[in-house]
Amino acid sequence: MHRFSGALGTLLIATVLAATTAAPTAGQTGPAAPDPAPTTSTPTGAGAEERAAAEGYVAQLEALNRDLEALDADIEAARDRQAELADEADRLDEEAADTRAAVADARTRITTLETILRERIAGTYMADRTAVDIPNPQVDASLIRRIYAEARSVTDDRLLDQLDDQRARLEHEHEDLAALEAANDAQAEELDDLLAGLRDQQAERTETAIELQRAIQEAQRQAWMEAAAAKARAEEAAERARLAQIAAQEAAAQRAADLRAFLDAAREAEEEAQEAAREAGSLEVGTSLAPGGIDLCTVAGITVNCLIADQLGEMVLHAATDGVVLTGFGYRSTAEQMALRAAHCDGDVFGRPASACSPPTARPGSSLHEVGLAIDFDRCSTRATACFRWLDEHAAEHGFKNLPSEPWHWSTSGG
Repeated sequence: MHRFSGALGTLLIATVLAATTAAPTAGQTGPAAPDPAPTTSTPTGAGAEERAAAEGYVAQLEALNRDLEALDADIEAARDRQAELADEADRLDEEAADTRAAVADARTRITTLETILRERIAGTYMADRTAVDIPNPQVDASLIRRIYAEARSVTDDRLLDQLDDQRARLEHEHEDLAALEAANDAQAEELDDLLAGLRDQQAERTETAIELQRAIQEAQRQAWMEAAAAKARAEEAAERARLAQIAAQEAAAQRAADLRAFLDAAREAEEEAQEAAREAGSLEVGTSLAPGGIDLCTVAGITVNCLIADQLGEMVLHAATDGVVLTGFGYRSTAEQMALRAAHCDGDVFGRPASACSPPTARPGSSLHEVGLAIDFDRCSTRATACFRWLDEHAAEHGFKNLPSEPWHWSTSGG
């Protein structure tokens, strides 16, 4: 007898979903690439569709199994009823046999009593008669002799009463026999119907069992195909991710190498300039000199006070190794600060506070940009950018602080 269990349903769903939830890990053993390029992965909807399909197969199998169990219960009940009818038929047969014997007995008594009465009427009755001619060999001879013996002391009226009693008994036995035969016929008909129904149920059960087996095989085939497809998608996505990771690592390494080469070249140029200045007896140190005697150095395209050039270079290199490229501008002259104030503060160069301008802009003479100790970084317009998140985590390691009202503005004092 075939039975479908919840364990099979769990197995089918697990088979379909296993490949979609576990992706190959090839290419992920090395260090993580900084900010790798986005990769294409299996849409979340695909896994949901596969789960829904697997659950649909399981529901179909469970429904077929319930039908099969119901048929088994009906067949079992029919077999129990068949056994009950067989027992009842045996009982009715026994009762019918007893009733037929009683009918035969009553008929014998009636025939014998009628014979005795006819003999008495004819005057041929012999009270001491011991031998009786028995035309029917099936009639009980001992019963007839017993009736004759009883009749010796019985009057004619009493014999007539006995005859009436036997006739009434015969009629009653006939009625009982007819009822038993009718009941037996009814049970036989019910048994025939039951057997016919049982054959139909067994045929239906066989058909349902075959359908269930086919459904299980189809569900397993579909589960295998879907699992294979999911595995192929996962492997393809893993390969794309691996290649993207390699490309991102190579790009980050190249950027770091380029930046390192640039910084080395800038440092060599600065050292050569300082050496030349010392040889010439000049006071100039760095690559340029701003008004007010501020030494300016340009690091990775950002011009700052030479006092912070090394720490800026180290921070730019650190960010590059994490996949974040820092660009922007640092030093600006007082004239440039005045021009920005005019543009950002509706022409009010000295009056408004910095917070009243859009974007906020310090008054000329109060900005750290004018002494090369502040930097406005590109791609740091909000706190959600990768640039800000990296600076927020690492800038303090290199001596830079953020002005809270401006995510892009970083300086040595936070002003």
